[in-house]
Amino acid sequence: MLTIKAKKRNILGRKVKNLRKEGSIPATVYGPKKESEPVTVDYKEFEKVFNEAGHSQMVNFEYEGEKEEGKVLIKEVQLDSLTNRFQHVSLYQVDMDRKINIEVPIRYDGVPQAVKINIGFLVTPVTEVAVRSLPMTLPSEFVVKVEHLAEVGDSVLVRDISLPEGVEFDFGVPLNNAIAYIAPPQKEIVEEEKPAEGVEGEDDAASEGEEGAEGKEGESKEGETGEEKKDEKGQEKKD
Repeated sequence: MLTIKAKKRNILGRKVKNLRKEGSIPATVYGPKKESEPVTVDYKEFEKVFNEAGHSQMVNFEYEGEKEEGKVLIKEVQLDSLTNRFQHVSLYQVDMDRKINIEVPIRYDGVPQAVKINIGFLVTPVTEVAVRSLPMTLPSEFVVKVEHLAEVGDSVLVRDISLPEGVEFDFGVPLNNAIAYIAPPQKEIVEEEKPAEGVEGEDDAASEGEEGAEGKEGESKEGETGEEKKDEKGQEKKD
């Protein structure tokens, strides 16, 4: 079984950034029989354990100053949003006599018949399922076979997952929901042809030209009317 080694941590608050520079990760260990306690774990060692165990596999826990090993689950991991490096870890020390609730990952095995003959494609909207069990019977993953899915609409439901003895679905898990199914192939969307932009521009230019011509013609008519009025007034004075 994998092992996480932890040391006591006296540094708290913003000063923990110095621990990260030294190659350690600030962490907290807690559980039903253990009060929350700050610790540190080696960065490289924890990375190797987490990559293999994830959140659902129990690992041994060696704590500085304690002779007996405990069993922990990696409950929560905080990552830096820019570097994606571990910033903080929460470790849950389990009680071996008490059932725990946990999300167990699903691994889909095989290529569906429908995919092989190109009549559809596989959709897997569910990647984990919540279960309850004692720590010793806790599965690290569920393997779901999908080779038998041969037609569009064929599916695997939550209730089809084979549970080991002593493991049960958590309360509220929808057993009739599909975790994998065959969907029809996507249809190609053909875009409608758009009218040429040049034609539309020419029409606009032509209409603007007509409006301009009408404006000039109106101005010339107004000018002519004004000159006629002036001539009429001049004749009246002479008379």
